[in-house]
Formats: sequence, C-alpha cells, structure tokens
Amino acid sequence: MSGTEFVFIFIDQHADRIEYLEQVALPRLGELPSNVRVECGTGQFDVEMAEILDRLEDAGHNLAPAFAFVDPFGFSDTPMDLIGRILDHPQSEVFVTVMLENVNRFLQHQNPKIAEHGLFGDPGWRDLVDEPDRLDMLGNFYADQLGHHAEFVWSFRMEDEGNRPIYDLFFATKHIDGLKKMKRAMWSVDAGGGRRFSDQAQQAACRAADS
Repeated sequence: MSGTEFVFIFIDQHADRIEYLEQVALPRLGELPSNVRVECGTGQFDVEMAEILDRLEDAGHNLAPAFAFVDPFGFSDTPMDLIGRILDHPQSEVFVTVMLENVNRFLQHQNPKIAEHGLFGDPGWRDLVDEPDRLDMLGNFYADQLGHHAEFVWSFRMEDEGNRPIYDLFFATKHIDGLKKMKRAMWSVDAGGGRRFSDQAQQAACRAADS
C-alpha cells in the first residue's frame, strides 16, 4: 500500500501527554515511510473533531476512510451526535471507550448537566433506572443508538481482577469486513465469545502456565 497515504491524528487535552508522544514515543519508531504522516495536537476531542468535520462538510468532502478510536477520561465529552457524524461518512468506523459503570452510578443524579449530557443522544437512558441489570441495559441502549448510524455494532467489556466492570468498548461500522476483523481481534483475548476480558481470568491463566 505504498501508494496510499496514512494520516494519524492524535488529540489530547493534556499538553504533557502530547509532548511525551512527540518527544519520546514517536521517535522510538524511527523514520516513518514517506506515505505515513503524523499530526499531534492539544485540545478536546469533541471540539477538534467537530472542527475537522465542519471543514470537510462545508467543502462538500467526505472524511477519508477513517478509524476513530475515542478514549475519553469520562463520559461527557463524547456526544452521540458527534460520533454519529463520524459514522455518517461512508468509510468511517469508530471504536469508543464508554465508562458505563460511571454512567450507572449517576443514573439518578439530579444535576441537569449530568442528566442531560449527550453520550446517548437520547434521554431514554434515564428510564432504565428500575431495570434489574442496569449496566447491561445501558450498554444495549448505547449500542442501539450507534446502530442508527452504522450497520454493525459489537461491544467488549473490560473487567478487573474481581470481575468488576471497568469500562466497555464499542465498535461500529458499515462494513462486514470491518466487523469480522474486530471480532477476530476480540476473540483472540476471549475465545469463549469475544465479549469480555477479565484480569481475574488472565491472572489465573498466567498462574496455571507458570505452575
């Protein structure tokens, strides 16, 4: 694929992390191929991504084939309308970290800024307060909202050494080949179904291998 240009855009709101990426991490890769370009910038994902999409859409252009890995520090800066805008471009995929456990804890919070944040793009998530398994229901609700913009959605849960949920990963795409590749990657760490990774199970496997 030497005739294809690859552009990696890294955005982080913490300047020290961008500095580390530019001065330490990237130089370790050595000289990159001439068709690979890296851009790093300090900023907030939702603001920076919206500006990129605004420029493209105002000019009548589509986003180049893109894989957007969105890994926020909370759940308030990844609005569904922005994730949907990315997916509405025909050759785009998203991989989003969602702190569902945090959302679950704030489900009954009265602060309007929390109650009305745009993570789900639909206020119906607040109606799940009486569901017996709220975490799974929140995950299903989020996947359903992604499904308005994508043909295929797949989720994966990360759990700690006590099998307690840490966060959930959601992949969304319009292309079956993208789904197959993501499922293959997830099955490589969860042969039982490609849906979850537990530190407890991983540590048990390591102990068994060492014995």
